[in-house]
Amino acid sequence: MGGWQYTNSFVIQFRADGEIRARVMAGRIEHIASSRTAHFHSLDELLTFINGVLRETRSENHEPKEDRP
Repeated sequence: MGGWQYTNSFVIQFRADGEIRARVMAGRIEHIASSRTAHFHSLDELLTFINGVLRETRSENHEPKEDRP
């Protein structure tokens, strides 16, 4: 499997005082493969982090490999 199952995996912890129906949420997110973490205070911040990590992951996986002698 080569670790692919972790590439797009995240752990999200929500604070107990959030109101998801009102889109008021805060917490912490961690990308499993890279261990990058962030605290978020809104759905937009959460999605921005996820989008940024996934874009980086895609670009890293599609970079051409250097030829080795």
